[in-house]
Amino acid sequence: MTDGIPVKILLDAVGTQVYLELETGESYSGRLTNVEDNMNVQLQDATKTSRNGKSTSSLKSVYVRGSNVVLFQLPDALASSPAIQAAMAITDSKSDARGAGSGFGGGRLGEKKTAGKKRDRAESS
Repeated sequence: MTDGIPVKILLDAVGTQVYLELETGESYSGRLTNVEDNMNVQLQDATKTSRNGKSTSSLKSVYVRGSNVVLFQLPDALASSPAIQAAMAITDSKSDARGAGSGFGGGRLGEKKTAGKKRDRAESS
């Protein structure tokens, strides 16, 4: 099975300090040590912060299910990682001409006006 770009980026982040938030509102900060295909992650020397942000606890190791994670915050140094560079190349090559028109139905309205002018000229001749 091939890994998607988000998983490849997480694999590049192994060994770095990361922050993640869960659906429950809890957050974890720690060193990323393992990533699985389904985005399950393992953190070492982690700090867990409760939903209200008042209580924290230190954990030697924690395993977090990927489907519960809402947000991964990764170090800025990963901006030059091969996975992010590949993702940037894909998005640049897939840029299209959307937004280049002149509003809703711009092309169609212009065609109708042109056709009407040609018809009016033909009738006046």
